[in-house]
Order: sequence, then C-alpha cells, then structure tokens
Amino acid sequence: MTTILTPSIGRVARKSLYWVGAAAIALGVALGLTLVNGVATGADRFDPNSAAPNGSRALVTVLGEQGIAVDVAATRASVDDAIADARAAGERVTLVVADGRSVLDGERVAELDGLADHLVLAEPAPVWLDALDFPFSTSRPTAGPLESGSCGIDAASRAGEIDGDAIMLYETEADTVCFTSGEGAALLQRETTGTTLT
Repeated sequence: MTTILTPSIGRVARKSLYWVGAAAIALGVALGLTLVNGVATGADRFDPNSAAPNGSRALVTVLGEQGIAVDVAATRASVDDAIADARAAGERVTLVVADGRSVLDGERVAELDGLADHLVLAEPAPVWLDALDFPFSTSRPTAGPLESGSCGIDAASRAGEIDGDAIMLYETEADTVCFTSGEGAALLQRETTGTTLT
C-alpha cells in the first residue's frame, strides 16, 4: 500500500480508507514500504506504529479488528516473503504502498504492479502514476469535505465522505472515480493485468 500531506491525514485515512479494509480479502502488506532505505522511523508519514495524525496505526488496528491480517514490510524482500506466504495459504493479497519518506521512484513502484490482487497507492506521486500508465493529467490539493458520490466502489460509497485540509485531487480519465469535485477526483481505480490498481 504518496503528495501533499498535512497533519489531517490521520483523520482522512480513518474516514476514507475504510474501503481498503473492505477490499483487502486476507492480507494488507507494506504500509510504510520504502524498498530503498530500510525501516521507517517514527517521524515518517504513514508510520504504522504511530498514533499521531500523520501515522497509520489506526488503520492497521481497524483492519486487524475486522479480521484482516496485516503484515508491515519495509523492504522489497519482506514484501515478497509476505506475498509468497499469503499465496501459499491460498489468500488474496492487497498491497498498500505508502512512501512516507518520498524515496520510491516510478520504476520501483511499477515493479509492484501484478504482485498482488489489489495494489493501493496512498497519495501517489505523479511519477508513480506515469510509470503505471495511469490516466491523469494534473494533481492539486483541495480542502474537504468531499462526498463519495455514485462512484462504483462499494466501500467508498459506504464511507460517504472524506475530510481534510489537503486532499489530493487528480484530473483523470480513469473509469472509476470517487470523492470528486470540479477539479478532479481523490480516489481513482482501474484494472491492469490481473491487478486492481487504486
């Protein structure tokens, strides 16, 4: 399972990422994934051990309470091991990529496409979307709340709205969009070869 982020991200994540829990069938992997520089520190955005507003401990806890196994991985090797273990157990895999230190380039993110049943990119950098051939033209922050609308992702519809001071919007031609305004959409989804990319 990243571009303007404020301390409101924890509040946004708790409201808007319920759909991640609904989409993750058996395993969420790689919150705080770096692939380059080892394990994340407590000051990083999306730190899965942090209860601070920019951490993701609440998300990990909620997923666990819903019976969804979450493996936090900080290296590509640990991601591959967790996915292999889940596959061996016959489980579906959701890979969540959140790069709190902005170290992942487009090439490294593109290598993740196809590893999991569902690839979720938390606040993806434009270079990530370019590398994945995701159809978007520009991105800009906006303040919430944003309503989910009739977007075609059940969990997003159930969440109803997201709120925050710097919600990233993307102008896009993606087939499925949620949380839209006149400037774009905050949640985009499309199907790639064997993978749902959100």
